[in-house]
Amino acid sequence: MGHMRIFKKTFILATLFLFCGTAQVSAGPMPQEAHGQLATNYLELLDQHRLQDAWHSMAPLFKSFNDQQQWQQRIGAIRQAYGATISRKISRSSYRDSFRNAPDGSYVIVQFDSSFQHKAKGVETVVLRCPAPKECAV
Repeated sequence: MGHMRIFKKTFILATLFLFCGTAQVSAGPMPQEAHGQLATNYLELLDQHRLQDAWHSMAPLFKSFNDQQQWQQRIGAIRQAYGATISRKISRSSYRDSFRNAPDGSYVIVQFDSSFQHKAKGVETVVLRCPAPKECAV
């Protein structure tokens, strides 16, 4: 059970501070589908074991709390334990003006119902920071 608690904390930390990255959309107001696509693209980096690319797409704030090598080892171990992603579907998106341990601003929280080779049901959460109505980034 302790391993699961560590996984949850690590995975949540890995996804909660995913803002101010390189992927962004800036043409017109962002529809909910665009938020979902940005979040999906990030999770696909993890699916493909492209941990270095995932790290580089994360916010400086998240990086300041973590060592890159240790983060990659933790996430790699977690993803390996869960096995391949079988399915992933957006379950909800919500908007906030503030987020714990982050500066005030506009955030979109995208949650997915996911299943993996060794984990039938899981929830993945990605937080997007939207500094302007037409811009959101992972």
